[in-house]
Amino acid sequence: MSGLDNFIGQTAIKDLMRPKIRVAKATGTTLPHLLLCGEKEQGKLTLAAAIAEEMSMPFSSVSAESLAKMLDLSGLLSNVHSGQIVAISDVEILQPSIADALVEAISTFRVHIQVGVGPGARLHVLPMPKFGFVGTSSKPWLVAERIRRWCVPCEFASYSQEEASQIVSAIANKKGLQIDLDAASEVATRCKLRPGEAEVFLQKVANHFSFKGADRIDRPLLGVLNEFFGSGSLYPDVLVLADKIRQMGGVEFEHWVADLFRKCGFQVETTPQSGDHGVDLFIATGGHVIAVQCKRWEGTVGEPVVRDLYGAMMATNAKTGCLVTTGSFTAQARVFAKGKPLYLVGLDILMEAAKSPEALARVLR
Repeated sequence: MSGLDNFIGQTAIKDLMRPKIRVAKATGTTLPHLLLCGEKEQGKLTLAAAIAEEMSMPFSSVSAESLAKMLDLSGLLSNVHSGQIVAISDVEILQPSIADALVEAISTFRVHIQVGVGPGARLHVLPMPKFGFVGTSSKPWLVAERIRRWCVPCEFASYSQEEASQIVSAIANKKGLQIDLDAASEVATRCKLRPGEAEVFLQKVANHFSFKGADRIDRPLLGVLNEFFGSGSLYPDVLVLADKIRQMGGVEFEHWVADLFRKCGFQVETTPQSGDHGVDLFIATGGHVIAVQCKRWEGTVGEPVVRDLYGAMMATNAKTGCLVTTGSFTAQARVFAKGKPLYLVGLDILMEAAKSPEALARVLR
């Protein structure tokens, strides 16, 4: 079977890609650049590798976090072969200068090479082979528009229980493990239908236990394995709380934050799901109104989001703004907020406030 046939699920994206692949192979051109969008651990890089296999082309991938310097990107691109598929994960966190150089590479197929070091260093622009770029992102709205305009965006769908179970079975098979369908379904459920989490669990099993040819993981054995790798009643309460917060839906998180503010003694007014310039809550104490925006977020919240809150605060005539997130904030976001009537509340403060609401009250007063 071909690379795409071996990839379970995401039928709409595969159906979109097959005619593009046929045209590219028939004409000897490269695929259009892609932006694969979806939650973490859904297999976006795995699909990119399957597309490369379908094209019979080499595949390489790096994380945007590893591209800290221009030299990192130029080193990657200078080794690209004609037709190769190059994937960069979490492309939304690329530094602006790196993003600019990437745009030049995917739009003109030229790469910047630095020759020499120090004051005498020179930047040379060299042609490179045509290649296919695949960016992946769990926050595509943060991907620079100058990158998005060169890519075909594709959104990952949630996996069904059946698809996730099949994926678990396939992962287990690659690791030399045999697993019953019922056990695979339970692993899929425990891992929230995310292939990446199932991959980690099954790798733990493969690392610690040797299974002979006829050995299979069934439900009873899976219970033993879950107990072996879990911490049971010793699982820290603070991690239980952090997991609960991160797994909340957007609306659920807003209600949870609203209750937290009420416990701090604030009057709380929720806003409609649309309108109000993106403000989720208005909280007040002593006649002082604060516009609150809630972001269920992994990773860091950047300056553009904080800047948007500042504009929303002014548009709603609130004197103060507060951004509450399950993540953290970039240095640029904190610099922008400094000296302005803006409060930034990340997961660290939320964890303290969940134990003692006064921790949140102290931040806002």
